[in-house]
Amino acid sequence: GIYLEGRSSESLAILLGGASIVTPALAQEAAKPVPGAALQYVGSNTRLGLGVDSDNNVRGELFQVLRSDDRSATLAELWASRNAGGAKLSHHWASGTNAVNKVFAAFDQGDSNRRKATLGGGQEYERWFWDAYLSRGLSGARLDSVSAIATTVTQSGTDGGRPYVQDVTTTVTTRTFSRAYDWGVGARAGHFYEAALVRVTAGVDYEWGKFSSLQWTGSLTAEKFFATSPISVALSGEIYRKSGDFEGTRNDQRGMLMLRYDLGGAK
Repeated sequence: GIYLEGRSSESLAILLGGASIVTPALAQEAAKPVPGAALQYVGSNTRLGLGVDSDNNVRGELFQVLRSDDRSATLAELWASRNAGGAKLSHHWASGTNAVNKVFAAFDQGDSNRRKATLGGGQEYERWFWDAYLSRGLSGARLDSVSAIATTVTQSGTDGGRPYVQDVTTTVTTRTFSRAYDWGVGARAGHFYEAALVRVTAGVDYEWGKFSSLQWTGSLTAEKFFATSPISVALSGEIYRKSGDFEGTRNDQRGMLMLRYDLGGAK
């Protein structure tokens, strides 16, 4: 997220969640875990995404499996939207409890080179999943704009018995700065509904910084998969609640529609 030392700004997105590569199936006829057997990784090695948000900003995504075997996988994700973008690297490995453990690191950059880093982890089971993260802002305050307002007042009077008229001009210059929140924490949890081929994810985030600035974010995403098809459609919504000494916009909301396409067959 971004907070302003003068005015509000667009929040900096964080790469969280990402694509699951465990058996909760992307509509393919993937084998389900058998009691007593090891979990197997399924899905394509590459996934592309293209979407648009409620502010008419286009967003692109790339998901790639870098390395995988029967027990683990290393994944990379990239995203870009207008002047913002980010990258995420994660490692998944199966445990003896029919769960896949996950750790990840992400780097994101918003407008005006505002940057933040994120570390997190979680677990994924056959039907449900969760993760949590801690983020840290990496950039200082950035000058966004400079504005000046000039006011002229005409004064009159006498000086030494002689009348005078004088114009007094006062100029007020305002400089607006913004910066990434210094710290942030958040969590995601979700469930895969096999009968409907729908994956639902809910999240909450809390970010804070200088000048009593803080932001709460609630999010909800539903992704619909289609049997025998590599295409999925995701619809997400976010609600922001902000406060701070210099925060101009207190509440905000945003939606996004994303189309994703898996390249390659089951793995």
